[in-house]
Amino acid sequence: MERHKLFIISGPSCVGKTTLVTRFIQHHPEYPLRRIVTCTTRPPRSHEIDGRDYHFLRKEDFEKEIQLGSFLEFTQVYGDHFYGTLIRSVASTAPIEHLLLIVDVHGTHILLQSIPEYFPFLQGHCVSLFLKPRDLETLKQRFKERQEPPDEIARRMEAISTEIRYAERYHYIIPSGTIEEDEDALDSIYRKETKNICASPEEKLEESH
Repeated sequence: MERHKLFIISGPSCVGKTTLVTRFIQHHPEYPLRRIVTCTTRPPRSHEIDGRDYHFLRKEDFEKEIQLGSFLEFTQVYGDHFYGTLIRSVASTAPIEHLLLIVDVHGTHILLQSIPEYFPFLQGHCVSLFLKPRDLETLKQRFKERQEPPDEIARRMEAISTEIRYAERYHYIIPSGTIEEDEDALDSIYRKETKNICASPEEKLEESH
C-alpha cells in the first residue's frame, strides 16, 4: 500500500451513518479498513456497546482529556453532549490500514485543520463523504420513534437544515436511499479512492442511485 486514506463520513443525526459504516465493515472483511471509534458524553442507547459504537465517557472524564490535549477534534453538539476523536486512536494505525471516521460537520472542519500538525502522512489523503437525507420528514419520523420530546426534535431539525448546507464542501455526496444502495455507493468510493490519489474538493462526485 502506497499510502493511508482517512475516510470521513458526516451527515445529519438519524440519517444512518453508524448503520452504514457497521454493515460496510462487516460485509468487507477483506478490506484493510479500521473504524476509528470516537468518544461521547451522551448515554448509550439500548443497542450500543461501549468501545464498538462509541467510547462512552463521563463528562468530567471528557473534560480531563480536553485539558490534557488528547483530542484531535471535539465539539459540543446541540449545546449538550460532547463528541470527540482521540489523537491516540489515530496514532495506533497499522501500516496496512485505511481509516474510517464518523464525525459531524463541525468536527470535520476542525479535523482537517488538525491533521497536518498531528498526522502529516494523512495530509492530502483525507476523503470526505456526506450522507445526505433525501427528505427531512423521514428523519423527523425517526426522532419520533426514538421518543424524543417535541422541543428536542425541533432543535435537531433546525440544526439539520444548517448541516445540509455544508454538504457541498465534501468530496462526495451520497444521497441516502436504502441501506443496500448506500453501501454500494460507499464501496464504489472506497475502491476508487484506494486505487487513486484523493480527488480535490473541486472534483466532487455526487453518487446517484
